[in-house]
Amino acid sequence: MIVNTEAIILKSLKYSDSSKILWLFTKDYGKISVIAKGARQTKSKFGAALEPLSVSNIFFYKKSNRELHTLSSAELITDFNNIQNSLESMVCGLMILESLIQSLDENETNNSLYEKLRLSLALLNSNNKNPFSIFSAFQIELAHQLGFSMKFDYHINSLNKFPKNLIFSLENGYIVDEENNKIKFFFRLDTELVRILKNIENTRIDELASIEIPTSLHKQLKDFFVSYFSFHLEKPFGYKTFRLLK
Repeated sequence: MIVNTEAIILKSLKYSDSSKILWLFTKDYGKISVIAKGARQTKSKFGAALEPLSVSNIFFYKKSNRELHTLSSAELITDFNNIQNSLESMVCGLMILESLIQSLDENETNNSLYEKLRLSLALLNSNNKNPFSIFSAFQIELAHQLGFSMKFDYHINSLNKFPKNLIFSLENGYIVDEENNKIKFFFRLDTELVRILKNIENTRIDELASIEIPTSLHKQLKDFFVSYFSFHLEKPFGYKTFRLLK
């Protein structure tokens, strides 16, 4: 049957001489994969509606017990083109899309996460300031939605008393004492990064651009999320687009 929904384009791959295979996060059907026949032709009916980071209104033939559906039509709603004006914003936007491709199951509707994604991309599009804070907030929310929340509280009230690094339990999702020898799977986080992540955790999404994450901490931040999601998804997880910043 043919169905209609709003979709955010996650990824696009060339398929044959004229078509594309796309991964979409839809408002009503969750993550799906579709083939867009003729999408690579010069006068394609799809136009710019199938570019990653875009929001489109789509019609597709939904096939029961099939992972690959057929796209019938797509009309661009929002393209978020301003994200491309900043390399960091573009990388953060694409890393958010990568995280969804790797972590979400097919055909599982999640309206809350869809709206968070749409809002996060809109923020990256409207303000190129501190995109890594918006990226981090979305990763924290994604982990929560997937059932393995992370918290950045610590029992010492004053961060001035913290050591240079803190031990984050990958299994439990929170900071643990250095003396706890029972923790087998952990990530050592810079104290300043813990302070920033705690601030992000408690900040409204429309105010995230005011929180700065120093460039010197970007790689550690990326490595932390890679370790955390890999542990809980029990499979390799990564952000290939981060390499564009090197």
